[in-house]
Amino acid sequence: MDALSAKTGKEVSKQTISKYESGKTMAGSAILIKLSQALKA
Repeated sequence: MDALSAKTGKEVSKQTISKYESGKTMAGSAILIKLSQALKA
């Protein structure tokens, strides 16, 4: 999660990514775009 957070320019914290993965919260469209771009890189 640290690496993914770093790839987003720290705009999405590792704690937030963890919440998305566990289903505790859902990402909005802007965050989903940032995460998808980070995963492509």
